[in-house]
Amino acid sequence: MEGQKVKIERLVSGGYGLGYLDGRVIFVPYSAPGDELIVEVVSKRKGVLWGHIKQIKSPSVLRATPFCAHYKLCGGCQLQHISYTAQLEQKRLMLADTLSHLAGLKDIAVKPCLASPINKGYRRRVRLHCSAGEIGFYKPQSHTITPIDNCPILTLEINDCLKQLSNYPALHSISGLSEIRLMQGDGGQLIMSLKMDYPPSPAVINKFRDNIGVAGAVLSSRGRDKILWGRDYAAFSMQDFSFRVSAGAFFQANTSLLPGLIKQLLKALKFKAVDSAVELYAGVGVFSLPLAEKVNKLITVEWNKKAVRNALFNLGANRVKNVIVYPVSAGEGLELLYSKKLKPGLVLVDPPREGLSDRVCQRLKQLAARQIIYVSCNPASLARDMKRIMSTGAYQLSEIQPLDMFPHTAHIESVSILVKK
Repeated sequence: MEGQKVKIERLVSGGYGLGYLDGRVIFVPYSAPGDELIVEVVSKRKGVLWGHIKQIKSPSVLRATPFCAHYKLCGGCQLQHISYTAQLEQKRLMLADTLSHLAGLKDIAVKPCLASPINKGYRRRVRLHCSAGEIGFYKPQSHTITPIDNCPILTLEINDCLKQLSNYPALHSISGLSEIRLMQGDGGQLIMSLKMDYPPSPAVINKFRDNIGVAGAVLSSRGRDKILWGRDYAAFSMQDFSFRVSAGAFFQANTSLLPGLIKQLLKALKFKAVDSAVELYAGVGVFSLPLAEKVNKLITVEWNKKAVRNALFNLGANRVKNVIVYPVSAGEGLELLYSKKLKPGLVLVDPPREGLSDRVCQRLKQLAARQIIYVSCNPASLARDMKRIMSTGAYQLSEIQPLDMFPHTAHIESVSILVKK
């Protein structure tokens, strides 16, 4: 098909370039604002055209040379073709655009995006897919694997392990093995998790142990975990706190900006005296420990059993005594707190990508905390939840701070502050 001229106006959620073709919106992956392109229309979805770049007639001044040989073949990064400084501004604009279109928040001033201290070699967690003797990441919009033996955004230690895995194809072609996860703790020690349909034989376990340099390995099979050798957790230190994180529990992949994220949370506290606070989706306690120093009593809510065990250990190891852990879902936790007529001064939420449920949003409004701090990793679900929480007019969004926890990808982390009117 013959290509057509398109000028890219801006980036939208997902990192796609937006342009117009004969008055219709067209999304073009791997384009940059200001690009003048020759584009081939490859599909039409929900009335929107999708295009593929055939030629860059006039490149945007924002463009940079991608640094990874697998870029565009692997679905991990979407923005390597844009300079890092420009990525930060584009993420701020994408977040503001999403809030405007989905939540009607047109007047909120989104702050400049905080840069990651390091933007290569920053990832300390990774999920690798295995199939038919290949190990790597999925191709964009696909479940087909792109074989990878090196990734520039992974740490040196994880890349070394990835190379070891790639050099032993007999390991990752084992029947029933679909996924390998790696997590790097302090001191470069790695914990490996194998997702398999059924437990491996002792010979297979010995192959992994003898050829792959990790401190411990865990088998995840049919909903159950078993330690294969070594330990099943990684140790992290952050500021004055230490953390234990089990394989399967969540922890930020980019720890270089984690102190900055914690600083933003504490900075967001609008009231000097907070008697009681609630933290939903509390995980292993990364935010709980520093927040506990600022309030008289903190109630944390977390349903993941591994994360709860880690949180209880971390609270004890760091001698934090003013935190109560509710090992239930966010919805169940809020129901319980509402039944007890608790009136917290602060609620902190850090939900997964899908955001808050209707039940959680409803109970948040009923709890009527003076302040809600929302840590988000998905602008679309954030915008939806902001609209629902602010629907009664009881809360106003006072500020929003984006942070670049995932350089060179389209992912946007943010901290939003809602204050009761």
